[in-house]
Amino acid sequence: MVGVPGRSKGCHTCRRRKKKCNLERPVCGNCTRGKFECGGYERAIIIVQVGREGKGSYQKNTQYAAVPSSKVATQVTSPADIRHRDLNRTALELECIEVLRLVFTPPAPAGNLKVKHPSYMNEWWIQIYRRSPQSDLVRCALLSTSAFIAGHSKQDSSLRNRGVELYSEAVHRLSRALEPSLLAKRGAAYYDLLIAGYALAMYEFIRQETPDITEQRPPAARFRKYYDRAEISWGCRARGHIGGMMSLMGTLDPAAFAQPAHHQLFLQFRQSWLALSLERRRATFLGKTEWLTKPWQGLNKTYYDTMWDTVAPMPAMLEVWDELMVAPVSNDINVQAAMLKRQCYNLEKSFTRWHSELSTTCSSFTKAESENLRELIDMTATEDLPDIILEYGPWHLFAWMMHWAARIILYSITPLIYLRYPPCPTEHIVMVSDSMGSYCLAIARSVKHFLVGAEQVGLMSEMAMRIPVSVVQKALLNPLLRATGDPKLNEAEKILQNVGAAELVSGACGSAESNRGVGSTMVDQDYSQVSQSGVKMLAKCAQWQPTRK
Repeated sequence: MVGVPGRSKGCHTCRRRKKKCNLERPVCGNCTRGKFECGGYERAIIIVQVGREGKGSYQKNTQYAAVPSSKVATQVTSPADIRHRDLNRTALELECIEVLRLVFTPPAPAGNLKVKHPSYMNEWWIQIYRRSPQSDLVRCALLSTSAFIAGHSKQDSSLRNRGVELYSEAVHRLSRALEPSLLAKRGAAYYDLLIAGYALAMYEFIRQETPDITEQRPPAARFRKYYDRAEISWGCRARGHIGGMMSLMGTLDPAAFAQPAHHQLFLQFRQSWLALSLERRRATFLGKTEWLTKPWQGLNKTYYDTMWDTVAPMPAMLEVWDELMVAPVSNDINVQAAMLKRQCYNLEKSFTRWHSELSTTCSSFTKAESENLRELIDMTATEDLPDIILEYGPWHLFAWMMHWAARIILYSITPLIYLRYPPCPTEHIVMVSDSMGSYCLAIARSVKHFLVGAEQVGLMSEMAMRIPVSVVQKALLNPLLRATGDPKLNEAEKILQNVGAAELVSGACGSAESNRGVGSTMVDQDYSQVSQSGVKMLAKCAQWQPTRK
């Protein structure tokens, strides 16, 4: 509403002229076309002075003159002053984003492959750095997560509460932007929405992990807490944010994600949503051929990409099996069952190919490194591979964890499929593997590398690692599998039950100091890398007030 304090969203010049502002940023389009000096959108803080009589007074803001820019003389703010103000604001915000990065994907020490992240993750943060100053929505979402993390780590309730407020603001802005009428006007400008949605999912994961400011648990103790509750996976709110953004992504052209900046964002969402879809046993468009090919037009796939390619069709297969399991037998149902059995056979072939060929394909590997790793994989027992694979980076190890988890799922359902729908003599079948115990034990032995010690690799890896662990947790409850008497299953269960047990006990005793050292709080450890000036910057930047739209 023009002229009403606190209601109008327009620039100062349009409000002064009582014209409807088109809200273009950083400079109003109306002012540009009319050759007026745009006063901007920044709202000054009004301080009310209250005297002893109880009456308040304040200095009215200086109004921005609606003077054509061609006539402006000495009273106009110089471009140097504007640049200085914007650069200072940008520096504060980038410091906040750096806090977030230190917690989720801390940089690796030079030459230390054990904490090396995939290249696309570094490129993902670069894109965030570039986009944040240009979008209030992205800025608000990222600041909410940064402020919440820092407030919890430093036990600063005001900073943590500020993160909650910014989160509410970001959710409001994202909801508005997703309204059909506004979404249609965006065209291809969906990038900000996807970044903001992912940032809000990270916020919800952190909030789930640290519901109370006094709860300062190390990663291993957090793992123990949720493993005991059978809640080792992501919370429903984090899944909701990812799912909402995937619904938006599914309406877009997959070829658009072959562009470098968009490709990094696609990979980030892909790994999260495929893992969650596998757990939910619900089909996803990511398993369709066009989504397995078009986002890589002109690009090469790595071992990480091809691993997810093998997983992509599995959620749809599980959904079909859940339906066939209770469906009355008929000719149509038998046809669907035959297709499912053929898919299971083809899936095992893709697993075999990834294991024997594609798992060592990476542009960062030299030919000698690939050959050496291949030889080690072929000569080493599955359950002994985690320590070897870790030498090539934790995300390479995570790829193998997902590969083993996918095999556990396949070998768990195929006997049930064949029992209900016996295969014909001419059908290819999946031979039930005797390596289920080895897969479970390999995943269990991998967990320590994502939770404790100097090789901690951030909350992003902790989030990812929980999906394969949840698969093992369910497998250990399978009476048919336990009936095999495989001692490796018992060892895997013992390892997972002992993770974080000591830290959980010390945390229950209220000893904060006992939680330091091995398995120290990841948020605390990573945040401590930020300078004290950075802490002050974060507190100042968290006071930023977004302009509501």
